[in-house]
Amino acid sequence: MDPKNPPESGRIESVDIMRGFTILVMAFVNDLADFAPVKDVPQWLRHMKPDVNGFTFVDLIIPVFMFILGISVPLALGKRLARGDSPLQVFGHILTRAGSLIIIGLMDANRGAGLGRPYGDMLDWPHGLWKFLAWTFVFLVWLDVPLKSPLSKNARRGIRIAGLIGLVWLAVVFRNPSGGPFTIGRWATLGQLGWAYLFASITWLVFRDNKLGIMGVFALMHCLFIGIKSGLFQDVWL
Repeated sequence: MDPKNPPESGRIESVDIMRGFTILVMAFVNDLADFAPVKDVPQWLRHMKPDVNGFTFVDLIIPVFMFILGISVPLALGKRLARGDSPLQVFGHILTRAGSLIIIGLMDANRGAGLGRPYGDMLDWPHGLWKFLAWTFVFLVWLDVPLKSPLSKNARRGIRIAGLIGLVWLAVVFRNPSGGPFTIGRWATLGQLGWAYLFASITWLVFRDNKLGIMGVFALMHCLFIGIKSGLFQDVWL
């Protein structure tokens, strides 16, 4: 599909269907296998155990979502360039979207010790209150509502600012059950998607139709990954 000549509807139905199906399966396995107190769930509906050399279809959900993200980058950004947006404007859009995913990912990574994670419920707060407020503020900031009147648009802008202030407040006051502060050591799935989107989008914006350049970055990242796993960069903070 040529990103410079999208279909008349402006949507690629196959990509939308694949994305929707992946999100549906993602929500299903999260609720059934990992987060809800459901007993006797068969292994094929869970992530493969860490000590087993294998995978289930659950382990493929995030890779497939990453694949869809990569497909969407040239389509979405190419459409913006085709309609007259400057590269600087497109870069601003990339930063906004990536930053949004990273922020939501950070809130998600700090949200629940009851899930067997090292970061969790707010110390000395009622169980689940911090999570409830975090997701409430997330919806206030990123829920997209079609508005027409100037008054409603100004109200929406004020609600978004209030939501952002609320998220900053939750991050500042957060203490996990062990007394530890809000952490950025884990990004959660949405945060990882945000970083992947940022890097992939900037790569495409720089190289666009230069397939050799994109393949070179692809190879470079694989070499970097091998180096990280072998301990080559263990003393490098980044």
